[in-house]
Amino acid sequence: MAHSTGHEQRLKRKSLMESQGFGTPTYAKEELCAEMASMFLRQEYGLKFDEKHRDNHGAYLRSWVEALKKNPDELYLAASEAEKAVRYIRENMLERGLKKAKAKEVENVENVVRSAKKRKLKVTPHKVQDKEKGRAVGMSR
Repeated sequence: MAHSTGHEQRLKRKSLMESQGFGTPTYAKEELCAEMASMFLRQEYGLKFDEKHRDNHGAYLRSWVEALKKNPDELYLAASEAEKAVRYIRENMLERGLKKAKAKEVENVENVVRSAKKRKLKVTPHKVQDKEKGRAVGMSR
């Protein structure tokens, strides 16, 4: 997910736009940024990573070491880019997705209420009451 934020129509991250593939210094910088964003998201949202996820990063670690040996400031630069990626993910992916889900939920409730009213059912916050039969219909808690 973090890599997608570097696209030219999003954050236009140099480490993604100029990458020449696995093993290059630019690629290592992009991977460091993405991994830091992953850690930040994990911390912020309480995500759990399994053993397989952690094991997949050995090759990336080796490429980061070389980039950091050449310029220790790359760590701070990557952290800054990772924070931008996390902000983009939060604002443009997660929160937008939550808003859409909430709107869909409201729409679904409104559809149930409209349907209940058409069927002349009494609608209360916790249930739909069938006036003719005197019993609750669906939506009960």
